[in-house]
Amino acid sequence: MHVLTTSEANQQIKAIIRSSASPVYVDMYDKSERTTTRVSSRNVSTSNGVSTITVSFQADNRLRSNVFYSMTIRNLSGDVLYKGVAFCTDQEDLPKYDINENRYTVEQSYNNEFVFVAGDETPSSVFSICHDKEEMATKTSAFQIADFYCVVVDEVTYDDWYVPSLDEVSVLLNNFPRTINALLEEYGYDRIPEGTVTPPFDVDLQNIWTSTEINESNAYVWRMPLYGNNIGNERKDIPEAQADLPFVVRPFRFQPSDEALNAGDKFGGGVIAGSYTYDGVDGYLIISPTQIAGHTLWSDLGQTVTGATSESDGQSNTQIVLALENE
Repeated sequence: MHVLTTSEANQQIKAIIRSSASPVYVDMYDKSERTTTRVSSRNVSTSNGVSTITVSFQADNRLRSNVFYSMTIRNLSGDVLYKGVAFCTDQEDLPKYDINENRYTVEQSYNNEFVFVAGDETPSSVFSICHDKEEMATKTSAFQIADFYCVVVDEVTYDDWYVPSLDEVSVLLNNFPRTINALLEEYGYDRIPEGTVTPPFDVDLQNIWTSTEINESNAYVWRMPLYGNNIGNERKDIPEAQADLPFVVRPFRFQPSDEALNAGDKFGGGVIAGSYTYDGVDGYLIISPTQIAGHTLWSDLGQTVTGATSESDGQSNTQIVLALENE
């Protein structure tokens, strides 16, 4: 998550954007007032895949203190390059603060600042959750959960997660998913939920949403395979009382890269599901390191055609549904 201030002076936003562009628009959506502030920037630089965007919020565009913002960076054509979450505060000595109940509170011990994984107590092997867990619990759809999800790994913030599409999920399911799940556990991350089998015939399948809509009533779901790969479809608004097991979401993100890496490697804020290409850009699909528990609906729009029908682009599907949910 990004931390900004109410100052009118220049501030820097560091993000991994989908493609290089200058100038860019930065839209800040105030979640409490439901208003959007837009500023532009021609000062965009990129180093090692991370873009630094210098912006200033002046006069009527000044940010409000102690407010969460949904941040969207677009090119001049309006294409979304990045989505994230920002918190505005004028508190100083930020390394000693952690978000709790929409405010900053001083951490005295630092004992819970990081989670060490794989038994390797080095700075490169720690991660921390940077979304507000209490606010996360108020999210009412798979898309809101994925969009709000935020994690810091190796001191880099990753908050551009989305609900994966049908094809993106298929990449994972074709790459020895049980092995990847075992590696998630080995790294100290959360396993992707799996179903259970009680002999002789009792099978409970854990349903995980994709972002690909089938029609006004149904969307594709995926299940960690018990016997082979498993893609199904379910009602978008299925109530928890009618579900054998909770319907959940596992956020994905796309990381452009020309490195030679493998499915199951730690990379890009999580674990690689497999290689993928977006708009001619090669990279990797990344599985989030943690699982948000609890039943969720596909969207909070009920049985409605949203147009989120892409089988290959979960990012676009996610933005389509979020725009409708925010109307």
